Amino acid sequence: MNETEPDYYEAKAYGVNQDQKHRSGSATADFRSEVLGVNHYHKEGLLTDFGNGRAWWLVSDEGEYMGGTELGPAPLMYWLVGMEATITAGIAQEMRDRQIPCSAIEVILRQDYGVSGSFSKGDANGFPGPLTVKVSLNCDAPQNLQEEILALTIRETRVFDAVEKSVHSNFSLYTNGRAIDLAGITQGARRPDDDPFLRHTTKPEPSVTKSQMDGQTTLPLLQRRAAGTLVPHVPEGYEFDGRTWFSLTSTGIYDFAARVVQSVSELSGSRSRRWEFLSDPAGHMAPTPFGLLSIGVAFCFHTQLARFAKVRRMDLEQPRILQDTSLLTGDQSFETHVFVNGDQGEEAASSLVKVAMNTCYAHKSLTAELKVSIDIQQDRS
Repeated sequence: MNETEPDYYEAKAYGVNQDQKHRSGSATADFRSEVLGVNHYHKEGLLTDFGNGRAWWLVSDEGEYMGGTELGPAPLMYWLVGMEATITAGIAQEMRDRQIPCSAIEVILRQDYGVSGSFSKGDANGFPGPLTVKVSLNCDAPQNLQEEILALTIRETRVFDAVEKSVHSNFSLYTNGRAIDLAGITQGARRPDDDPFLRHTTKPEPSVTKSQMDGQTTLPLLQRRAAGTLVPHVPEGYEFDGRTWFSLTSTGIYDFAARVVQSVSELSGSRSRRWEFLSDPAGHMAPTPFGLLSIGVAFCFHTQLARFAKVRRMDLEQPRILQDTSLLTGDQSFETHVFVNGDQGEEAASSLVKVAMNTCYAHKSLTAELKVSIDIQQDRS
């Protein structure tokens, strides 16, 4: 039986004012993501953009297909929207720099994901598939010039560097405030008092920003769950190479008036609503696309920590994550620090991190050296 939601649901996401003491990250970090669990897969996170000093309070959850409450977009939606919107905004900027008139820029990005093994046995493995990009442009430029601009955009934004090359990652784990050795994993140095639960004793208040779109003092709508009909079944998957696969898409349209990207992300055939995102390459009205990508990795990692803890019935409080990301200059890297409290032993706690490394599709994409296929079309309608 189908269910219909008559209204949109707005995620509790907003810009915040940061204390100066929380604005410093590692020497090379572009973004910091601090994630705190609320209830099972429902989590909230503070994304700090060290480039412009802005910070954003964001929310993530999983759909009903995973037992989530869908009070926010799925982590992989952040991940894919971040890449898609980087391309969409990059094309628009390049066209503007060259003074090429455009009336429409649309980018569709798709990625497939597969899984094998068993969570209960601790040998589950996630397998990210290649990325497919479809670009539709209505611009006053010949096809060969449009292709040149797209290739230049991808190269200069470095949007696919993180998935086409293996990115350096290191981890640290603290359980009940004490550092735990992660055998066989590159570990980062971090202090127990960097636990987001200790750093942020209260939820930050929204900062009021002036909307470029309507000239009013308002809080921009960053994310909302689209209304529509639900089909009550798990994601449509397909079997290949002994694994079950599903796909996720993000469709972005450039808003020429506000110079932002409006994206819609949806999971193939799932009991999961579509989510709409707003991103701003300048980082004023909304998080930057790369910021969304960064916190998507942290949200994804948190989901897998919570998932494995539930399967193993661990006596565990909601995990917290602090992640510093370097993506825009120099060598790209992710530094992830996990904080947990509970009665689990050191071996059980360290297994959480190892399983999350193997099953978080976003993190696996950073080490898989994926292929990217690109198709560009001229839209003269």
